[in-house]
Amino acid sequence: MWPFTDISTGRKLKDAVERLENLERDAKRLRGEWDDAYDRLQKLVGRFSKRAQQIDQHEEAAATEAGTPTGSTTVTSALDPVSRRIIERRQKLFPARKEA
Repeated sequence: MWPFTDISTGRKLKDAVERLENLERDAKRLRGEWDDAYDRLQKLVGRFSKRAQQIDQHEEAAATEAGTPTGSTTVTSALDPVSRRIIERRQKLFPARKEA
């Protein structure tokens, strides 16, 4: 057949192996980048959940401090007096409907 087929086949094989090694290296680098991004997101989620927990604890503490004389807490107990009166007036005019 052709006198240079073995040389071109060897070159093609060498090129294919080199491309495969480059792809493996790139995949490993990309996997490392994604692992790093995942770790960063995990830290952010942890911070957000901790902050939300602190806010909930603060709201619970504020609600118990500003509770009604009977000891029960309402949404309006943490509001300023004007807002509380407005909401109470609206509740009298438009009582909540109970759906069956």
